Amino acid sequence: MALIKCTECGQEISQKAASCPKCGAPPKKKTSLLTWIITVVAGLWLMGYIGSLTSNTQANSSASAAPAGKAATKTYKLADTAHVGYTSYAVWKAFYRDRLSDNPYLNQRPDASYLFVQLTVRNDDTQARTITPFKLIDENDAEYETSSKAWSVEGSIGALDSLNPSVKKEGYIVFDVPKGKHYRLKISGGYWSNEQALVDLGL
Repeated sequence: MALIKCTECGQEISQKAASCPKCGAPPKKKTSLLTWIITVVAGLWLMGYIGSLTSNTQANSSASAAPAGKAATKTYKLADTAHVGYTSYAVWKAFYRDRLSDNPYLNQRPDASYLFVQLTVRNDDTQARTITPFKLIDENDAEYETSSKAWSVEGSIGALDSLNPSVKKEGYIVFDVPKGKHYRLKISGGYWSNEQALVDLGL
């Protein structure tokens, strides 16, 4: 009969004894080889699983933190045809004026200077679409909206004008802005598109 030492008091006792006759402590049972193998394999698998989760989390965090392939906004020149989303644009010219209309009853003085932009807008979609608002961007990335006074300009293009499929409209948009800046016109692919582009007005 094999004898083992009691882990509590050191008394030699039978391996099959239910408890130590001296101190009453139960003998420590030996772990079988199979149990050790299963425990080690399970531990290694768990460590690998946790490691893969950590790697994926770090990769996702890096992807979120980095600018998601932030592509530079495409810039067009005057007379170029720009296909943006489901809309096409062609800007023909840009010029300053100190008056909106030759009609004295319709004319209103500018707060700065009126910048007229002549362009064509075409709906390339298969259903009617509303023309999105236009903006100017200067060299400091400041944004300017179209003038609320431009309604009196003959042939003006309103931000809420609607175009049927394959229909185009040529006219003017007007901004009330300071002279002497480098302006680019910001054009959009439409309300249902995330695409945008710029047109250098050459001023």
